[in-house]
Amino acid sequence: MKVIHLGNRPVSFEEPLSLAVGYFDGLHKGHLQLIDEVKKQARDKGLKTAVLSFDPNPLVTLGIILEERLITSLKDREEILEELGIDYFLILDFNKEIANKANIDTVYIGIVLKILAIAYITSFCSEICKDSGAGSIGTKVEFAGKIMILGLAIPILMAVLNSILQIL
Repeated sequence: MKVIHLGNRPVSFEEPLSLAVGYFDGLHKGHLQLIDEVKKQARDKGLKTAVLSFDPNPLVTLGIILEERLITSLKDREEILEELGIDYFLILDFNKEIANKANIDTVYIGIVLKILAIAYITSFCSEICKDSGAGSIGTKVEFAGKIMILGLAIPILMAVLNSILQIL
């Protein structure tokens, strides 16, 4: 496996890649399913496999979280990915300069991440309820998740509406 640290320089590849993008802090079951899908796509289409991760955690760089809690170190992730047969491990050195290029208010990033977490957790809980025969509770969990997402999305919706009004 080839490990490539991406700084501010562009990188090109001779062959097309099947790429998984994420922080991959622990390479748990969900991450492994994503990587298996990348490997399947690569096998079916004759591509090389690659995993793109970040160092340090973008949430720390953006100030959304204060400290990083790793399940596996960057070196451990490298070893696991090599054992899994990944061709390239790309590590994006996520610093303030890259964060500033994105030009996105960190408040909105935090909201979007919370929305994703709620969606993931409510989906997981709902499926557990349905699998155990408590489908009506699962439906209520889904409804509660949708209400929470709607409540969190209000600042984003207001920003979009304000932008539209400024254009008009």
